[in-house]
Amino acid sequence: MKLLYENETYQIRSACFWVYKELGGAFREKIIERALTKELKKRDLKVEDQKRIDIYYQGEKIGTQIPDKIIDEKILLEIKCKPFLTKEDEEQFWKYLKGTSYKLGLLINFGPQKLEIKRIIYDKAREKQKDPQMISGDDQRQFRGVIVTLVLVFGAIFLILLGGLLGFILLQLRISNQKAAWNESLSIAEAGVNYYRWCLNNDVEQNCQTEKDYFDPEGNLRGHFSLQISSTVSCGQTVQKKIISEGWTNKFPQIKRKVSAIYARESVAKYSYILNDNVWVGSDQIIRGLYHSNGGIRMDGENQSLVTSAKEEWICTKSFGCGPLGFPGVGKGIGICPDPQCYLDEEKNCICPGVFTTENGNPDLFSFPVPPFDFAGITIDLAQMKSSAQSSGIYLPPSTDLNPQGKGYHIIFKNNGTFEVWLITGLSPTYAYSLEEGWHYDYFTITNEYFYNTYSIPSTCSVIFVEDNLWPEGEVKGKVTIASANLINPNLDTDVILQGNINYTTLDGSDGFSVIGERNVLISPNSPNQMELRGIFVAQKGRFSRNHYPGNIRDKLEIYGSIISNGRVGTQWVSGSQVISGYLKRESYFDSNLVYNPPPFVPYITPDFEIIRWEETK
Repeated sequence: MKLLYENETYQIRSACFWVYKELGGAFREKIIERALTKELKKRDLKVEDQKRIDIYYQGEKIGTQIPDKIIDEKILLEIKCKPFLTKEDEEQFWKYLKGTSYKLGLLINFGPQKLEIKRIIYDKAREKQKDPQMISGDDQRQFRGVIVTLVLVFGAIFLILLGGLLGFILLQLRISNQKAAWNESLSIAEAGVNYYRWCLNNDVEQNCQTEKDYFDPEGNLRGHFSLQISSTVSCGQTVQKKIISEGWTNKFPQIKRKVSAIYARESVAKYSYILNDNVWVGSDQIIRGLYHSNGGIRMDGENQSLVTSAKEEWICTKSFGCGPLGFPGVGKGIGICPDPQCYLDEEKNCICPGVFTTENGNPDLFSFPVPPFDFAGITIDLAQMKSSAQSSGIYLPPSTDLNPQGKGYHIIFKNNGTFEVWLITGLSPTYAYSLEEGWHYDYFTITNEYFYNTYSIPSTCSVIFVEDNLWPEGEVKGKVTIASANLINPNLDTDVILQGNINYTTLDGSDGFSVIGERNVLISPNSPNQMELRGIFVAQKGRFSRNHYPGNIRDKLEIYGSIISNGRVGTQWVSGSQVISGYLKRESYFDSNLVYNPPPFVPYITPDFEIIRWEETK
């Protein structure tokens, strides 16, 4: 039997699923409702928010009510954000639906532990109810006469056609049972997918049965399911699992249904930025992706996604545009403690909210305080990466092992799946400044190098480990991770220097790039005027930034991917309101293709596998 408004209900459930996966149950109803409206409209559903509808009692209008949402003018939605739904919530919504002309309502709770969707129908009950006091005496007698006549007529027909009708009923009963078995087979197949997910997330995958009996909640054997498992593995690590589950019932074993599901874990590529320090996002920046910092955030750029901070309040200093300690008070403008967002405490510190803006930020997308990211937990095991590179990837030793004048490696990726390795023997100094080092000389500009070798990117473990400083650039083919670290000398940390563009051969998701720097990932003073970087850039101990080079100004920096930085991020330097070094315009986009299928060794933000694709197959 076809469900009432089956297609619309499926689309609503799908929208709720994606909103819950993106935001979880940690936000107010207002934020959840806005996000859900966007997802519903993406699915071509008509959404009416806060529309007044009439409430009737015994056929007469007695008032109005305002539901959260009305979908396609026929389904009521009631949105909750509470720990769990109660029986009273369901009864209240049922009575609410009873007083309207609508047949179907969905009671949805975005709880902290799970998403709950209750489907409530008040169609058959409405058709059956009719107040007998509204029927006159003549109408009642006429109604009874009609009933008697109909009983006699249909009684005679029943006696004449008893044999044929009985056979027809038995046939319909069998068809009904088969339809029920058809639906139950799908539920059994889905149970098989969920069973394997439990095995996967509890580290008992090796003991998971691929054929298993299915019991209902009362302990009755209802059917069976069988599983087919395939894995996407890179460098010995499971990236994705594809599960095909076929289910059938005991009564109708010939009726089988099959579902295919892909499970994966969310990587750090879900975020445009994950930082472990305070940050000031300049007014020229556009951020298209989630932005998180364990420190405070001054978001003066244009954020088109959620911005979260682990801080409730933080001290905004002059390096974040708030002026020196205690001066010049509160007000508006660079170098002043922003008013009314911030205030001066008794010690004249400028105290600001965890996330605030003075220019282009969208406060509706600010959330703080939130739980901090375990930065130690999302860093990469460089020793394991080095071991994998030595056994099945590509390993480059310290450049001084090959040449006493070695300064590091310049690696150029080619669009045919190979890369060139050049050994650097000469670097020129550039006068520079950073908050961490003060005024100093950077030796980032290559003046002398020679060709060392050409390598093909390994297909089974596409990881490259460089035991020295690294200058990567070029066009990447496939999913590749490259790391720069010195694990031989514990007193020496290496850096990654970005002096050229990094692009992909195709943007369909089959290419991806990850750069891991043991300390810093820095943009060089001779970087392109229009620079484009694609990939996930991880500065494990240091920072992702471009140092201050006096008078060195570039036009535009575009980043398609993610920045994971232990220290403060900065690629523009200002004095007052004047840009004096770095990039004038900066835009960041997160790469959705890398969230569930990243290059090898990219850290995950959750240990559990979750469903990313589901479909019924033949």
